[in-house]
Amino acid sequence: MEQCRPYVPQYVIEYFKRKPRPLNKHHEENVYAAVLFADVSGFTKLTEKLSQSTPAAAPVPKARRRSSQTQLMKETTQEEDKQLVERGAEQLVKHLNIYFERIITIIQDFGGDILKFAGDAMLCTFDTKLGQRGNEDLSVDSQEVKVALREQILKALRCAEELHNIPAALRKVDDVVLQLHVGIGAGKLRFVFVGGMYHRWEYLITDSEKMGGPIQQMATAEGNAEPGETAIHAIAAEYVFDELIKPTPILNKKSEKSPIIAYTVTKLKKSEVPPEKNPPAVLDDNTVYLIENFVPGAIKGRLNSGGDTDSMCDLRRVTILFINLKKLDPSKKSYLRKLQFCMQTIQNCLYAEEGSVNKFLNDDKGTILIAGFGLPPLAHRDDPLRAVRAAIKIVQTITTATQEIEDDDDEDGAKKKQKSLEMFGAASGAVLPSIGITTGNCFCGLVGAGRREYTMMGDTVNLAARLMQHANGDVIVDHNTYVESVKHINYDIREAIFVKGKKSSVPIFSPDPERNTLTSMNLVKDLKYIPLVGRAAEIENFTNTLSEHLSFFDSNNLKWKYQIDPSSPKPQKRVIHLTGDVGIGKSKLGDEFINIACRSTPKLLVVTGEAQENDKYCFNPWIPIILNLTGVLATKLANEKIQ
Repeated sequence: MEQCRPYVPQYVIEYFKRKPRPLNKHHEENVYAAVLFADVSGFTKLTEKLSQSTPAAAPVPKARRRSSQTQLMKETTQEEDKQLVERGAEQLVKHLNIYFERIITIIQDFGGDILKFAGDAMLCTFDTKLGQRGNEDLSVDSQEVKVALREQILKALRCAEELHNIPAALRKVDDVVLQLHVGIGAGKLRFVFVGGMYHRWEYLITDSEKMGGPIQQMATAEGNAEPGETAIHAIAAEYVFDELIKPTPILNKKSEKSPIIAYTVTKLKKSEVPPEKNPPAVLDDNTVYLIENFVPGAIKGRLNSGGDTDSMCDLRRVTILFINLKKLDPSKKSYLRKLQFCMQTIQNCLYAEEGSVNKFLNDDKGTILIAGFGLPPLAHRDDPLRAVRAAIKIVQTITTATQEIEDDDDEDGAKKKQKSLEMFGAASGAVLPSIGITTGNCFCGLVGAGRREYTMMGDTVNLAARLMQHANGDVIVDHNTYVESVKHINYDIREAIFVKGKKSSVPIFSPDPERNTLTSMNLVKDLKYIPLVGRAAEIENFTNTLSEHLSFFDSNNLKWKYQIDPSSPKPQKRVIHLTGDVGIGKSKLGDEFINIACRSTPKLLVVTGEAQENDKYCFNPWIPIILNLTGVLATKLANEKIQ
């Protein structure tokens, strides 16, 4: 019963203890709290170090004969390489979790609740509990709220002070010393529940106002803190300024109206109030049933089967999406309805392509969702293509539909909408999903102890976030994603960009929605032949079956022999069903079969299809085949008619 607790924050557990019934629609509560963001500096360097030390795959032997001994040596070498990388990933997560365990213990000892892990960082709240008591309409300027916020801000500051005192021995991994930089804000927030597709719910804590809310305060402060420092936003500092000893002001370089935006805090006055640890809520069967809807499917499946979640860490090749829901204004009355629509659309598009929602959070850049393709237990050779298809559909669906969700408090909504349509091609109320996609090796695994989350870390993740920042209501992909999906997606080549963390420019590409459809057109004409090493028995079986079938065909007359001579036997129709475990090489072997068919005599027409929305249409793989064989153009209109 307790096994789900580490994967859900205390606030969610307490909510369902207070309201023990399933969610049937989106919901929100007001929260008055201090927020703390603690970011670990140095871990990305460690993941990149592991990634760069990953042994390359064994080269294809030059011997002409594909002997079983050569193939065995190749497979053995690759297995040893895989084990070496897995051991490195296990050691990496072991070191990180020793450090994280200490961080989590300190935060919880001071009454903090860890809401989210953002890679190697944590988002925590120190809640006044005023919102849970039904006082949801209290002003942040009321005396009751001021006193309660002051108490929680001091807890957050003293917690940060203790975090920086963690011994260096716990922070050193190989030759890298990990350090925290911390940002703190405070005020009124909104805690929302959205989603619900396939009983999978997501939670988000966000500001209640467009500007100056606690999340923005925290992000601004953290962005100005150096490794080993704590910064508190000027708005939050007003509540506790008398407790700060010689704070260092951080100047606002962008505005002269507010010259000081935050303070670096190095020391506090001594406190006589001991830290207050929140007692864990008692879990019953009903509460467990309710909070399970917030646990990722991969984790829940492993827990239900009695498997070991500690072994869920590795360095794997994944495709990552960073989705920024631009123009989603939390101060508008339509905010929650639009957020719910966006989340359900994203869930539908991702799940149709067998992707996963990994993170859902709010920061100074807005509302961000991080998704992954290739995460356990679902991994496919064409994950980059699946990710791009999902992204195209997300942008098209959300941009079109959200402009119809009017803001009730906007008297000139119709006029603004029309003006925005004329100027930008999208209504003023439309949410603009801006998506960055990258493909590469990432550290994927469970981080934390006591409070845990499955996360992805590494340069590939960071680059996806940078590409998202350059997107504006469209999709931008990196070179790896482009190369692995360009056969099926039409791209515009854009000017290379410079991003933080990269010395040279980064080539970027953007799928053209006008020239792309949601159904792949896979008419195989001329494949560059790259012979497959191994699988001799399977290849021989396929070759013999194809040769036997073609023996009934007269190549000179281009007719079946029974059509010329009725006494000749008719060929049997053949179906070859290729099955095997995940990752065993079915796709590579399938490509080899296609290569053999393309090089056969007589010349064959080879057409392929693939499932895209396998939860809805069992006939979807046949759509591209029918379109090609009947000569129907792959236009959006044609797709709609077929479906």
